[in-house]
Amino acid sequence: MFSQTKIRTDNYFEPKIGIYETKSLEKIFNSPLIPRQTKYNKGENVGLLYVGDKAVALFDRIIDKEKNQPVGILTKSSFIGVDTIFYNEIYRDTTKAWHVTYNVWYAIKINGKRYYTDYQIHDFIAFETFLEKFNQTFLLVAKSTGYDYFIDNGYPNEFFALILDKKNELVFETKLFDFNYSDEFWEVNLGSLVTKFENDKFEFTIKGVDTNFTAKWTGKEMIMR
Repeated sequence: MFSQTKIRTDNYFEPKIGIYETKSLEKIFNSPLIPRQTKYNKGENVGLLYVGDKAVALFDRIIDKEKNQPVGILTKSSFIGVDTIFYNEIYRDTTKAWHVTYNVWYAIKINGKRYYTDYQIHDFIAFETFLEKFNQTFLLVAKSTGYDYFIDNGYPNEFFALILDKKNELVFETKLFDFNYSDEFWEVNLGSLVTKFENDKFEFTIKGVDTNFTAKWTGKEMIMR
């Protein structure tokens, strides 16, 4: 987790009834593509905006009730710098046993340009190591999730992995792992993650509460099981 400015409205923890619709995931047409940032610039404010099979709209300001055309669309996952998180509103859907959505916005920078999004970012570099055999860097990335009315109060989840070349440029990314970590704490030294080199492959295992996740990197492809 990194530190940056966090701004909460006075009544943020007083949920409204309803469902918040994420503006950055609405279908937007005729918007330019935003080049992603492939360079990993180490620092406490670094994060990832994971796109996957989505298209994420980015804006030049926080959008409230009205419809606004975004400044562009991000179609590939990108490194980001995170400036400010705005915790605006919580919504609770009373038609379900427990369903909460959040009006939370992030002021971010991609390739030095500022954007705003309400699509939750991956804010946690869970593990980083240089793979000397491949002359590559392995990054394990997670999203901070929460409980009750907290959107990001611990519980790393939605893991995926990145591979960087010797210039710290992104050369490979996985999809989100089909895996639920289910633990509030992340302690590599206490066994949250186990790694080893075996048969010329880098193997890592994430130790979850109910199940584990294992994958192997060959230097060119990720083998997941």
